[in-house]
Amino acid sequence: MRFFWLRMAVAFILSGWQLADAQPAGPAYSTLQLDNSDGLSNSAVNCILQDSDGMLWIGTWDGLNRYDGQAFHVISFGGDNPGRGLLSNVVRELLEDRENRIWVTTVEGISRYDKATGSFRHFFYHKSGPQAIGENGFGLVTDTAGRIFARTPHEPLMRYDPGLDSFLAQPLPGVQGPLSGMRIDGANRLWVRAGDGSVAAYASTSGGIRADYRLGPRQPAITGLHTANGVLFLSDAFGTLYRVEPGTVDPVQVARIGSPISAVNWYNGRYYVAAATQGLHVFDALFAPRPLPVGMQLLQNMKIKGWVNGGEQLLWVATDGNGLVRIAQYNSPFRTRSPHNMQSPPPVRAIANVAGNLWVGTKGGGISILPDFVPQGGSSHTWQHHLNAALNNRDVFSIVHSTQSDLVYIGTDGTGLSIYDTYRKRLLNWEQLTGHQDFPLFGSVYAILEDPDGSLWVGTSGYGLIHLRAVRSPAGDIRVAFIRQYKYNARTGGLANDIVYSLCLGPENQLWVGCRYGGLSLLDKASGTITSFKAFSYENSLSNNDVLSLYRDGADRLWVGTSYGLNYLSLTAFDKRQPTFRHIKDHDGLPNNTIHAITADDDGLIWVSTNKGLARINPDSGQVVQFRENDGLHRAEFSDGAVWKDAFGYLYFGGIHGFSYFHPQQIPRDMGLPNLVIRSLQLGNQHTNESRYIVRKPGDRYPDRYTLARRQNFFTAQIHALSYLYADRCEYAWMLEGHDQTWQYGRSDGHISYSNIPPGSYRLLIKWSNGSSVWTDPQPVVALDISPYWWQTWPAIVAALATLLGMAYWWYRDRKNKLNIQHRLQLERTLREKDEALHESQLNFFTHIAHELQTPLTLLVGAAEQLEPARAEPASGSPPQTMVSLLRQHASRLTYLVQQLLEFRKAQAGHLTADYRYQDVSALLGRLCEVFRPLSEQQQNTYEISIPDGLQFAVDADKLEKIVFNLLSNAFRHGGPHEYVSFSARISYGNPGALHLEVANSGCRLAPEDNERIFEQFQSSKSGAAGTYSTGIGLAFTRELVGVMGGSIRAVISDGWITFNMVLPIPAQELHATGLPDADAPLPPIYSEMAVPVVQSLDSATYNQVGLLEKLTNTHKKSVLVVEDEQDIRYLIRQVLNPHYIIYEASDGLEAITVLQQHPPDLIISDVMMPGMDGLALCDKVKNTPATCHIPFVMLSAKTTVDQRNEGYEVGADAYIAKPFHASHLLVRIKNLFDQQERLHNRLRQANSPESIIRNGNSEQEQFLGVLVATIMKDLENPELNAATLEHALSMSKMQLYRKLKTISGMTPSEFIRHIRLKQAAQLLIGTQLTVNEIFYQTGFNNQSYFFREFKKQYGCSPNEYRSRAKINA
Repeated sequence: MRFFWLRMAVAFILSGWQLADAQPAGPAYSTLQLDNSDGLSNSAVNCILQDSDGMLWIGTWDGLNRYDGQAFHVISFGGDNPGRGLLSNVVRELLEDRENRIWVTTVEGISRYDKATGSFRHFFYHKSGPQAIGENGFGLVTDTAGRIFARTPHEPLMRYDPGLDSFLAQPLPGVQGPLSGMRIDGANRLWVRAGDGSVAAYASTSGGIRADYRLGPRQPAITGLHTANGVLFLSDAFGTLYRVEPGTVDPVQVARIGSPISAVNWYNGRYYVAAATQGLHVFDALFAPRPLPVGMQLLQNMKIKGWVNGGEQLLWVATDGNGLVRIAQYNSPFRTRSPHNMQSPPPVRAIANVAGNLWVGTKGGGISILPDFVPQGGSSHTWQHHLNAALNNRDVFSIVHSTQSDLVYIGTDGTGLSIYDTYRKRLLNWEQLTGHQDFPLFGSVYAILEDPDGSLWVGTSGYGLIHLRAVRSPAGDIRVAFIRQYKYNARTGGLANDIVYSLCLGPENQLWVGCRYGGLSLLDKASGTITSFKAFSYENSLSNNDVLSLYRDGADRLWVGTSYGLNYLSLTAFDKRQPTFRHIKDHDGLPNNTIHAITADDDGLIWVSTNKGLARINPDSGQVVQFRENDGLHRAEFSDGAVWKDAFGYLYFGGIHGFSYFHPQQIPRDMGLPNLVIRSLQLGNQHTNESRYIVRKPGDRYPDRYTLARRQNFFTAQIHALSYLYADRCEYAWMLEGHDQTWQYGRSDGHISYSNIPPGSYRLLIKWSNGSSVWTDPQPVVALDISPYWWQTWPAIVAALATLLGMAYWWYRDRKNKLNIQHRLQLERTLREKDEALHESQLNFFTHIAHELQTPLTLLVGAAEQLEPARAEPASGSPPQTMVSLLRQHASRLTYLVQQLLEFRKAQAGHLTADYRYQDVSALLGRLCEVFRPLSEQQQNTYEISIPDGLQFAVDADKLEKIVFNLLSNAFRHGGPHEYVSFSARISYGNPGALHLEVANSGCRLAPEDNERIFEQFQSSKSGAAGTYSTGIGLAFTRELVGVMGGSIRAVISDGWITFNMVLPIPAQELHATGLPDADAPLPPIYSEMAVPVVQSLDSATYNQVGLLEKLTNTHKKSVLVVEDEQDIRYLIRQVLNPHYIIYEASDGLEAITVLQQHPPDLIISDVMMPGMDGLALCDKVKNTPATCHIPFVMLSAKTTVDQRNEGYEVGADAYIAKPFHASHLLVRIKNLFDQQERLHNRLRQANSPESIIRNGNSEQEQFLGVLVATIMKDLENPELNAATLEHALSMSKMQLYRKLKTISGMTPSEFIRHIRLKQAAQLLIGTQLTVNEIFYQTGFNNQSYFFREFKKQYGCSPNEYRSRAKINA
């Protein structure tokens, strides 16, 4: 063994020399033939062009072909759409201009193809009508300046004018007739061949071209012009080749092939000359003949029409009838071997070197041996199979040559372990080992690992992990020293599974065990404890539990190959409970996710074998490079664990049908990046032009932009690298920027598809790699705008937003209004409930003491009756007599209310019943209606009564009287003066019959929706312009009475009228009762006492005229405005106040506003509940009007709760007096308000300065006085300052200013101005050194005597004496 490696090194060197000598003179080549069966339109190819994008264009006898390495796209005759195709399918020449457009020469003309738009532009087709068509009539060349020249059958030479987009004739001196060929040489000279065989060269000038050289007709004639390696060549009919150097014009013969020449090319240091008939000749740079390179023999029997040197060191050959041929230099670093003399080579499962011989373990074929194997040697070694006869099983899975002994350990699918003794040259199976029977039986050995201590770790299929030691006895025999078995145990924490395919030593005492279908186990060799790690058990766990291979690299990373991806783990520091595994899968560049074997090369790069080839992984960058069968591998499918690395760095991978081996450093690394082709681009439902494609170069930054409608929000495309050798190894990734969050990897499948893309702007970013996994930077290739639906556009969104905002505002306003209404209704309901509760308590109270009230009421009525006869003094109509009548009337009213209350409570309790008696209903109703006649005359109402005669039937007269009285009383009370009131009655006969009563009145100020609420007891509300209305229990009591009689009542409100329709059913037995009606008894006197007016008073306007006359005669007497809708209350208040004050009257708030404008009073007394405008609204208006806000306001109301009082004070009332009130109390309150006003006047007169006059404690008055004083002080020096100036400044009339200022200060405007002047003068006398003359001028006095007189009247001394006293006091 000690000389083994030395022998290997010598053999390596010698074999390398032999290998070098055995190599052919030049590189070997591979060929790929593409013809009609591969998609080429025709196998007769005339010309080839590889454009600046790397795309290959092929002109044939049947159309133009574009080839991108994946498929041919044929462009042929355009038919009815000449802009989309050729006008002739016979393509003779191809050319690319500086704008990257393709020029196509056909037998009938010239066409230009725009790659950006996919459209054609045609020239010369049928230009002069019918013409003879030849195969070589047209041609094109372009010089180094980009100028394009064309030859045509009609003009020898024409030049393309880009500005005109047309060809212009170019004079060609010395040439007649059409040309048969053109070329541009390395000196940018134009060479032409005329029809007579002459050749001429022309140089470019500023004015056109000039002749530089001419070679006349000769024999043999010049038949061809060729360019190769920047040199122009001429050829004649005998196959003589002449070279024209760039610096000269003289042709020099360089070769002769004996037949016409069709094409000349320079490729990989050789000239290739094709014969026009058939054949290929090779020359070096000096035109010394050379043999045809290995691999090009195919071309020898082809008729070559042309060629082009392409990228990737490819040569493309156009043939006549054999299609297109690709020539590629072929130097594969991969070598393959498979065991010989076997009909079907078995899969290779193990590889090892034993004493310089290569041992190959196979599945089914045992062990094959290549003696004295060196990787650089030839393939002449003979396989040996002499060990197979001794093997107990020919399925060999593992071969390990011990580094510490001369033993070779062999794992098979048989029993136990086989050992080859290299010392004794013999193979021992398990049964032949001494002591094997003392240990557990095992077999199916798939993995063998030698421990540093010389023991073995053996992985089996079904027997778990075996730890054993085999030693040589003193006699030289091999015996088993010990065995320990580790198996799966769910309870005690054994292996992950009993099928062990791979083993790997870790740092310290770690042994990693790969279990198929179970996961990964870690064995601590010192303690014997096992920890298992399962896939999917936590985040960043193993990618799969089917572990096939393990490897530990030089950076202490553990690589784990599974049937679903490659994993790696850093062993330097990891969580032994949940280690973090990194994953590499096919979307990261692996050929396949099944990892059969793992190893590393000398550069630390990881190599793995898969089901679809090999992969090289850079652990630092993550770069993955694939190698497949077309790269030289024996097959793409490899075997589990079949990997070995020899001492020279060669890697061996076993698979089906043999194994492949190579040295990683011999694999070339391609750093060039191919272009990217985007084809089959479909945007929405519209396909792009079929001939259109997009080529993107690495580094391009300007994408094509497209706009799609919202319903066309999808697109598909096919992408692939423009590589003709390694396209299958190139990988792709894309991301739709603005839509995707991560990159999508397509590997070799470059199909891109997106659907249902939301509206917006997007960019399709693509990056791709070359065959060595070098990636481009991400670059945009397509910019996409998805238009929204019209309702998603900004104008629509703004409009919708505005609409929503409008709706939100409307909803807010509506909601606010509803909340306000709800709050108001809630407030009204709360107030009504309080009123009802209050009235209910009062009702209950009055109900309980009703009998107690009867006695005093009887006394009151009796006393009033006794007082009425004694009315001789004073005279009739005097106030005392009227007061007695009022007392009697309201005592009767109170008596009626008490009786009504008692009956109402009885009706609510269900104890009230109807008492039918036969009556003359017509007479009863007539008497009751006539009671209201005097009231109608007093109020000047139009009163209509319609009662038919002869209505006689049984009826409850008491209840009918109360019903009719309440309805008529309500009509006269709420209708008001000068309105219409009507009453009608009729009877309907039927079963049963019914009495129909109707009471109607105009002047109704209720809303139609209030027709039901008025029947609720103690109901009060507001209704539009109607103001307030209120009810007691009258209508509620009426409905109860109607209900007791079994009838119905309803109210209809319309056009200012309110109509009560009542139906009282009359039972049949009562309707047809016989007998005499009750005597014509008069009505109870209580009805006439309540209905007939006692006070025969004048209307408010008349009383106000009387008050105005009194004001003129008694100017110092205060005036009071009484606002009350009850005439009797107005009368009472007038009688109380008339001796002391002048009285004005108003029946409601609206009338009071008119009175205020005509006769502003000194004080206002108002009721709260009134129709039209109530007292609260009147007070609020008075206190918020500048001309009236100073007037004291006293409220009289039956609303006596604290909340109701506070409501009055909140609107500005100065006093709140509850009804009933005492006259003396009312007089005292009024006197106190006037006294308070007088005190304010005195304080204003005694104020020390104009500024102190303003502050009086009343905000409204302070505001008024502030403006007034400021106006006076501004023009104080002006003697002409008068009341007119103040009226203009305050926007008040003369009378309004006079009355308001008189009320607040007790002074007229002129007196107030003089008062301010004097106050300012007194202040100046004390605070300045001005003379008296200067002061009275500054204060607006223009007469000194007048100033002295007024000053002395004000202060009791002259101005000088005032100043002297002030100094003494100071």
